[in-house]
Amino acid sequence: MLTEDAARRLLAAHVALDQTWIAHSVAVSRAAGQIVTALQVAGAPVDYALARTGGLLHDIGRSVTHDLSGHAWAGYQRLLADGEPLLARFYVAHQLGGLMPTEATVIGWPAADYRPRSWEERR
Repeated sequence: MLTEDAARRLLAAHVALDQTWIAHSVAVSRAAGQIVTALQVAGAPVDYALARTGGLLHDIGRSVTHDLSGHAWAGYQRLLADGEPLLARFYVAHQLGGLMPTEATVIGWPAADYRPRSWEERR
């Protein structure tokens, strides 16, 4: 899995760091860390680094398109191409909080269950 530093480098390679949504991605990563800390205190088995990294990269598909469903699919494809299938799931689970197979086909995605499977994917 990518480290948070490697994720920042990946994000920087695809997006100009002065863009507004870079700040958004950093804020989502920080918020994911805060949520994970609270979940861990409550006894939930949540991976802090995975949630932070996923939060940081959750909108990387916006480097391809700002389309609502297109950016999630583009992020998924980007991370699959980079050999990160675990993180890639974050991007399809990010779409409208996750989609069932019938919902996915409505937006042009292959029929599959894209609902979050873990605490980290729910960020």
